Amino acid sequence: LFLLIEATRQLRGESCSQVPGARLAVAHGNGGMLGSRHTGGTIILAGESPQPGSARGLPLEGDSP
Repeated sequence: LFLLIEATRQLRGESCSQVPGARLAVAHGNGGMLGSRHTGGTIILAGESPQPGSARGLPLEGDSP
């Protein structure tokens, strides 16, 4: 669960160890109650592109103020 939370924080720009410009995140874990050697899960997350003029978005080239 920690990896999923960290991946989400990276995409939101809220991580303590932020990767600049993170747009994609991959979280992978293995193990668990039912078979610690034969189970695994992977999730790929993508953040939304910030809209021009938003708090994290930059104006597009050619946009007038």
